[in-house]
Amino acid sequence: GVTNGLGQIASFLTLPDENARGFQVSYNYDIDQQISLGLRFDQIDYGLRVGANERRFRTIALSSQYKFKEDSPTRLILNYEFRDAYAPELAEASPVNQFLKGIDDRVSLNLFWFL
Repeated sequence: GVTNGLGQIASFLTLPDENARGFQVSYNYDIDQQISLGLRFDQIDYGLRVGANERRFRTIALSSQYKFKEDSPTRLILNYEFRDAYAPELAEASPVNQFLKGIDDRVSLNLFWFL
């Protein structure tokens, strides 16, 4: 296992014998041929065979996209993600839920450069 230096050991880091499921819904609106806005919701659930293993991750993402030229796929994308994660079968005060509470929202800026 892996220790955190305080005597706590993580006995496993993945759930190889578990199931997962997820889905995503997204909508994009083109303001013009170079600028578009997007909205996305996704959810993925891990550890579905054993209730205590279940982890639920949800994200709502707002995005804007700028194409440098109308006929080029090169673009700049700005995203803001509202993220939430929890273990529904465990108490809110459990170490797992306390850890998952620490997952913050995220801002990202991506440049997709095509030659």
